[in-house]
Amino acid sequence: MDALSLTRFSNTKSGHRLTSREVFLWLVIVLLANHTIHLLDVTSLDQFFVTLASQNLIYWFACYVIIYRLLSANAHTLIPRGELITAVIVGFAIMAFSFLNYYLAVGLIGTAVSLWLLSRYRAAPALRSAGIVLLALCIHLVWAKLIFQIFQPYILLADAFAVDMAIKMFGLDIIREVTTFRHNGHAVILTRLCSSFHNISLALLIGTSAIFLVRSYWVSTDVLWLPMICFLMVFVNIVRLIILAWSYEHYEYWHHGPGTPVLAAIQTAILAFASFFAAYRGKADR
Repeated sequence: MDALSLTRFSNTKSGHRLTSREVFLWLVIVLLANHTIHLLDVTSLDQFFVTLASQNLIYWFACYVIIYRLLSANAHTLIPRGELITAVIVGFAIMAFSFLNYYLAVGLIGTAVSLWLLSRYRAAPALRSAGIVLLALCIHLVWAKLIFQIFQPYILLADAFAVDMAIKMFGLDIIREVTTFRHNGHAVILTRLCSSFHNISLALLIGTSAIFLVRSYWVSTDVLWLPMICFLMVFVNIVRLIILAWSYEHYEYWHHGPGTPVLAAIQTAILAFASFFAAYRGKADR
């Protein structure tokens, strides 16, 4: 149905030609809607609101920045007919992949659309900015997870080493055994979802999104700020792992209990502050 909508738009009267902004806005909205609808449980109204409340705020923020940048693009730049045909094909591909694997739609098609924006519209700041954030979103949702899965054993060992270094720095008596941490009869095992390095792509996503919400260009200091934001993500996760390893009570409260959203909110607030500070600092330095 979405692809048919694009076809209908491509066959409008000769008096109206679609612009690049309109075409990419439709493609991105269809792509993100195709992914988002799989994240929500629509079996009941209660479940819908539960899953909606549990969504990652950074994901929604990135989606907002992409659409905001597309809307701010030049509204008078007509899209070439060849690219319009390509957009229709991409629309059909999104619809087809939605029946197979919606992550492929985000990973393959989303990456292709972002590279299309970056290569074809380098001179259009708004479209280029949307392409950069879309690429960062695709990396977080698909490619980073794929890389982590391939190198998981080595990443978890490096993660455990980093946590052990922090434990020694804080002078705590938590014992490390490979990827297991023990303290007073309580033990936690470091897994993929609990890894400090698991969400580095999320830190890159919020940093990139904040930068291209505030401005539409890179500055040299971004090369320093983005790794620093990633370091903050890793450090906060390391502190979280130490808290979980301290006792069973801490584990239950901060991992399964009321402390879970508190830690998530603290982490998001720290990353958001650092990201917007970097974005505005770069704008002032230019």
